Amino acid sequence: MLKAVQQARRSIWPKFCHPHNVRYTELIDTRLDEIHSALPLTDDLGVIAPNVLRVQSLVEQLRTTLGAIARFNQAVESKASGHEDYDLFASFPGARPVLAPRVLAALGEQRARFETATDL
Repeated sequence: MLKAVQQARRSIWPKFCHPHNVRYTELIDTRLDEIHSALPLTDDLGVIAPNVLRVQSLVEQLRTTLGAIARFNQAVESKASGHEDYDLFASFPGARPVLAPRVLAALGEQRARFETATDL
């Protein structure tokens, strides 16, 4: 697997690194030099092959989880945006779209239960 990464064309690295918030050419070059000088821990396919399968299954699980989180976020935003107090919470700096629905849900609709700001 390391060999495949080491053989990748240099031109593809910025395309991979930029979406992962690595944009400095010097940093990319340093990482590429480290990749090219790296030595594998083992060449034993009996160790490598099952671990490749393990990582692939974990990636599938992460993709499923991220999809579920996106659906939950969409449902929360959809419900919250129809609430009468949503505009108030969305007006908080940096609140929309992630924080406003969560603050609204945390406070609930029965605000009388908070007698003071400290209770809130």
